[in-house]
Amino acid sequence: MKKIKFTILFVTILTVAQSVFAMEVDCPSFDKFPPNVNSLINSYLAESEPNREGGQNPVIQAMLFKQLFKERTFFPDNYPRKFVKCLKGVLEKAQEWGVTVFVNVHLCNEEIYLSQIINYINQIHSLNLEHNALGDELATKLIVALKSNTTLTYLNLATCGITDKGMTAMAEMLEFNTALKTLCLARNKIGDNGINFLARALKINTTLTFLDIASNRIEDYGSVLLMTALEGNISLSTLDLSDNLITCRGFYSLTAGPESYPALTTLLLKGNDIDSKGCLNLSELLHTNRTLTHLDLSCNGFSFKGYRALSLMLEKNKNLTYLDMSENDFSSRGTVSLAEGLHLNSTLTYLDIGWCDLTLTETEALCSMLEINKSLITLRLKGNDLALDSIIRIAKVIQVNETLKVLDLGKNTISRDGLWYLAQGLKHNRSIVTLDLSNVGMGTKGILPLLNGLKNNTTLTSLDLTHNFIGRRRIGSCGYDYLTQFLDANTTLKDVNLSSNLIDDNSAEELGILLRLKSVPLILNLCNNKINFSNRCNIQVVSRNRIRVY
Repeated sequence: MKKIKFTILFVTILTVAQSVFAMEVDCPSFDKFPPNVNSLINSYLAESEPNREGGQNPVIQAMLFKQLFKERTFFPDNYPRKFVKCLKGVLEKAQEWGVTVFVNVHLCNEEIYLSQIINYINQIHSLNLEHNALGDELATKLIVALKSNTTLTYLNLATCGITDKGMTAMAEMLEFNTALKTLCLARNKIGDNGINFLARALKINTTLTFLDIASNRIEDYGSVLLMTALEGNISLSTLDLSDNLITCRGFYSLTAGPESYPALTTLLLKGNDIDSKGCLNLSELLHTNRTLTHLDLSCNGFSFKGYRALSLMLEKNKNLTYLDMSENDFSSRGTVSLAEGLHLNSTLTYLDIGWCDLTLTETEALCSMLEINKSLITLRLKGNDLALDSIIRIAKVIQVNETLKVLDLGKNTISRDGLWYLAQGLKHNRSIVTLDLSNVGMGTKGILPLLNGLKNNTTLTSLDLTHNFIGRRRIGSCGYDYLTQFLDANTTLKDVNLSSNLIDDNSAEELGILLRLKSVPLILNLCNNKINFSNRCNIQVVSRNRIRVY
């Protein structure tokens, strides 16, 4: 019998009210499953509830259906023995077939499941135990079992209540384990003492490539220990230190030089308090570093000196392609300085400066940069409360910029006049393929000038109009007809997101018929609208699956 290369097991148990599960669960057909899996399923359907037709337990069926087809299914918490038996059975079969599986266990009886997982740990290649209250004791039992393991490559222990005490075993495991590549320890209670153990292990470990320790209790000393340990590490490419307690002092020990941090490509520092001095040290590192390409400095407290340091770095750096500066307090001088650095930069392709309350002066500085810069591909300006004059300036610059492909203006309240100017800019633009105008308060007055301006655009392929109240009742029959005519006539759009609007059943069905007859493939997202649950499948059939309603 042919062996299955990969078996994916998703066992998810969510604690919800007992009454929710009084309703009948739809049971999928298993006719098309491989014979080996069929026999496995049948063995667990034998232990079924007597009131179920055909002796089949729909909960177990739904669970096994999800195992193979990744469907989202909610399970009650009153079948612990059956779930444990099923998990054990699948792992036994995996052992028999000589394959490894992905186990995802969420909010369950931790000790019962963990014993089964440890017993069959060599049959698991990916293990997600996020949001399980393991604590140090149970986590240590699992970690000890991984010391000599050669199959597990992905381990997620986020939000598991691990403290510094549990990091002793973790560090010892990392010193000997040669298989684990991804380790997530986010949202635990790990402080500098725990990081001390981890840093020692990272000096020895040569296989771990991704480490997420965001939202812990790491302070400056822990940051220094980590960065010192990574100076010679040849494997770790991604380090996430977001939302910790690190200040500028945590980066005093950064070693500048072309040979420093030879593997590190992504450094995420969101939500710390790095400030200007820390930014100066980072910029010195980036002057000479040859590997770092992604840097997240969002939600930190920068002054003009910090922006100036970043500007000088951007002028000389030849590797950085991704920079996230969102949720920072941009001053006029700081924005101008950053824009000056981008004038001469030829490598940065992604820039996020959303939620920074940009003024007209700051927007003007960025637009002047876009007129010269030839490398930037993605610009995100979400949530900046841009004024009309700022929108007009952006509309003018996209007429001449020939490299920008993704423009995000979501969550800015844009007036009808602003949307008209923006549409005029898009008329002449030949580079933007993705435009995000979600939650801009479009409504009746804004959609008509926007669609009119997009008539002559031949490059836009993705348009996001989420949460704009553009259902038939809000924009009127005339406006809705104009929308359908535009979608029918357009030949370049491939993906339009109209989720979270006020589109009803009849409107959705009309759109489905339109898409069914349309020769150019177009996917329409109508999730979270006023479409009855019972009518969703029909709409998908009518549109030949070109409408997403779930």
